[in-house]
Amino acid sequence: MVHRVLVRLLERAGCHVAGAESVADAHRHLEAGRFDLLVTDGILGDGGAADVIRRFREAHPDTPVLLCSGYLSDRQV
Repeated sequence: MVHRVLVRLLERAGCHVAGAESVADAHRHLEAGRFDLLVTDGILGDGGAADVIRRFREAHPDTPVLLCSGYLSDRQV
């Protein structure tokens, strides 16, 4: 639900959004495009966001990352 609300808000603000609900979806988006910002929850549908953030940083080393989560353990990020 938070994902849908955030996507809608960003799109209404004029942003192009590549929404992903899983690590696998995020990886597909990362391979296909250039990004100005990564906004991610710490926990995705099929795992933690650490691998997504690592891959994003490799492809976009100077691009900001915003990590949002209600709960994270040391093992998830």
